[in-house]
Amino acid sequence: MEQNPTLVEATQKLMASLSPAEVEELQSAETTDQVQRLLTSHLNTLLGRDPALFNELTPELPIAHSNGNGNGNGHGPEHDDLLAIETEMEWVDDEDDDESWEEDEDDDQIEAVSEVIERSNEWMERFYQSQLAQGKSESTAASRTGDLWIYADFLSSYYNRNLEDGDYATLDECLFFFYPRKVLNNSPRAAREICTSVKQFYAFLRAEGAIKDDSFAQAIWRRRDQAARMIELYDRIDGDSPQFERLFAHLFAPYTA
Repeated sequence: MEQNPTLVEATQKLMASLSPAEVEELQSAETTDQVQRLLTSHLNTLLGRDPALFNELTPELPIAHSNGNGNGNGHGPEHDDLLAIETEMEWVDDEDDDESWEEDEDDDQIEAVSEVIERSNEWMERFYQSQLAQGKSESTAASRTGDLWIYADFLSSYYNRNLEDGDYATLDECLFFFYPRKVLNNSPRAAREICTSVKQFYAFLRAEGAIKDDSFAQAIWRRRDQAARMIELYDRIDGDSPQFERLFAHLFAPYTA
């Protein structure tokens, strides 16, 4: 904590967002899952209010590989174009112009991400209220809503989309490639819970008329045991093993193809 004052600031702001009753509930929590369910319900609000507290995600996407009909993981040829790394571009403008251009681009990107996150937050809040209206407890509603934050953050950071624009390809990539590697407190049980929460959320969006089809979320939900198994297998790979790269590529195929 002493070596990372930013973490201290973020923790203080998160704790300040809790009510006295929630602080008491946090202090009496007996398991890590209980703590996580309580805190994740406040991350959405904190992210929208002060996004600088959160680390910016750096996409680790595979090099484009197309057989002419998509790459085999649900993405079409247009996705391959997005994955292609433009290594041949050379800038010859004045250095000051370069810096100005980069700053403008960064500002535009931050603004765009903030807009899609805000839209996702609005839908998550409505989903949370709908859960309460259905008679779900506050802890259950908060847990279901908090599960959506991972996918919402993934969509905004990697694809500049909000939750309304979710689809099978990005949800598959989030759960079977991003989540096992990038979310530190992942677990097989949490992976299953995310699948259930996503299914319920997109059923809610369809009922609200925001989307026409939620079958992709139902399809991912039917793969919830596979998502849990992915966590278990990744945890078994020894990072110091000479076979790590081969096992990693095999486990996360086709994203590593």
